[in-house]
Amino acid sequence: MRRRSVPRLRDCPPSLNAFRLAASDVITFHNYNDADSLAAQIADLRRHGRPLICTEWMRRAASDVATCPPVFQRERVGCLNWGLVAGKTQTTYPWGAKAGSPEPAAWFHDLRRRDGTPLDPAEAALFRALTFGAGSRGR
Repeated sequence: MRRRSVPRLRDCPPSLNAFRLAASDVITFHNYNDADSLAAQIADLRRHGRPLICTEWMRRAASDVATCPPVFQRERVGCLNWGLVAGKTQTTYPWGAKAGSPEPAAWFHDLRRRDGTPLDPAEAALFRALTFGAGSRGR
């Protein structure tokens, strides 16, 4: 089954983009680039005066846990991870990976193994610190 997609802002005529942004109560966006690009996109979208949520952001090697979540926290922008636990959706692999490829050392999206342990304990610690505050053990 093929998912119907909504045209991305960069693929739409300017008049449609202006309408979509003006008619939105909340602006959601994707950014798979580095932290500087993310901060610039947030600054650009802020001018619309709406709450912001980044609904997809991580692709390790370009945008990662060490650099992007601090931007979201500093800018008070919500964010969601596409991948969480390695499994059915195969988001440990990068876009375009061939079937049967060996598991990459640095996963593309996912944060945890199937047994729930973090791929990278430092990433888990950073999420806890950003979510619960410095020194917190989290839940």
